[in-house]
Amino acid sequence: MDFSNLFLVLGPGSYPTLAEAKKAGVPVLGYGSFLSTLLDFTIISFCIFVAVRQLQRLRLFGGADAAGPTRTEQLLEEIRDELRKKN
Repeated sequence: MDFSNLFLVLGPGSYPTLAEAKKAGVPVLGYGSFLSTLLDFTIISFCIFVAVRQLQRLRLFGGADAAGPTRTEQLLEEIRDELRKKN
């Protein structure tokens, strides 16, 4: 969908298209291009969200968590367990 021809004339007169209003030198608020950009951004961001979610589901993205605790985490767990035994 192309909303680029949606505009609001801020001066006197009525113009059928944005190009004619700009050619006449009348101040306009061209909100249609903003709406088009916002719609494009929403569609693209949703597609990226779905793709990343599927990659996470397939464990192709963010697979570092499945490897288990690191050596540092294991040592910290051992220290925690020893401290619990003393108290």
